Amino acid sequence: LKLQFLYLIGQRHPRPPTMGKRCFFDVTIGGENVGRVVFELFDADAPKTSKNFRALCTGEEGGIPGHEDVKLSYKGSKFHRIIPGFMCQGGDFTEGNGTGGWSIYGEKFDDEAFVHSHNQAGLLSMANAGPNTNCSQFFITTVDCPHLNGKHVVFGKVVKGMNVVRRMEHANTKQYDVPEKDVVISGCGTLEDGEVDGVHVDAKDPYNDYPQDASPALSDAELLAAGEAIKGLGNGFFKEKAFPAAVEKYQKALRYLQAVVPTDATKAAVVKQRIACNSNMAQCFLKLQKWVEARAATTEAMKLDDGTNSKVLFRHAQALFELNQLDEAKEYCDKCRSIEPEDGATRDLLKKIGDKKNAQKDKKAAMARKWLES
Repeated sequence: LKLQFLYLIGQRHPRPPTMGKRCFFDVTIGGENVGRVVFELFDADAPKTSKNFRALCTGEEGGIPGHEDVKLSYKGSKFHRIIPGFMCQGGDFTEGNGTGGWSIYGEKFDDEAFVHSHNQAGLLSMANAGPNTNCSQFFITTVDCPHLNGKHVVFGKVVKGMNVVRRMEHANTKQYDVPEKDVVISGCGTLEDGEVDGVHVDAKDPYNDYPQDASPALSDAELLAAGEAIKGLGNGFFKEKAFPAAVEKYQKALRYLQAVVPTDATKAAVVKQRIACNSNMAQCFLKLQKWVEARAATTEAMKLDDGTNSKVLFRHAQALFELNQLDEAKEYCDKCRSIEPEDGATRDLLKKIGDKKNAQKDKKAAMARKWLES
């Protein structure tokens, strides 16, 4: 039976949890390390559930009875179901698709008291197939989910690494909410009291990766200031030729800028910063020879401007040239020249476009002659 979420209308009143032991996941997406998530468990309120999760993080219980080759451990297992604006579900280390899983108490174990509500992002809760069917599968909320109250046991929360959960949440998915690239728990375990948690902190960037995770919530003025500051960090990485890092900062800055509700007084500043982030990001992609991504970034910038930003137009033309869309590339070069007639870079690109078109014509003619002669 595939584990699924069951719904309940109504919400319980939450009480402050008594915090317990810390556990961690190291996560990869498509084989790339994206960081560590640290949880604190609600040991006092859900001791049996917490013990199960903790033991599956350490792998201390060995193998499943009768199937000792299958280890009771989250290490190497996948998040098999991810729904943006809802949750990330994992823990099926037997089948990997949501149909399996096993607990340290046997195949299933009973629900504990439904003490805590699903009232915020970053809560750790048990997935099940109905009452008293807990095993190893769990989910991490990315929003408040009151419809799950009374049906799923909340037994912990994320205390570090919510940015990693957001990266997981926004991973592309295919049919049945399965991630296109495997989202894997590459390592897991527990942390002793006072032990360093191993979560990387960027001292130059104090902002959450996603603005909705800021506490307290940021005002529009604060969101705009944060976006400008993060863009500045991206510019610093660009100057160092650290283009992937620059892209990450520009993308992060855009998340903050897009969260601003602009007013007549701030609209121009917000649009200016968003155009700059997309344009700078396009230049990074050009340096990295990621032509499709460069075209997408300049396309976003052009949606925001009035078609007079020659830098954006030129970068768009560069991406089109590399993608062999030569007529379109010439069109955007011509737009650049109408704004800056003496620009040398545009003149050089136009020559390259002409040369490439002529070379393609010559090649086509040669192939035609060869066919006629055969």
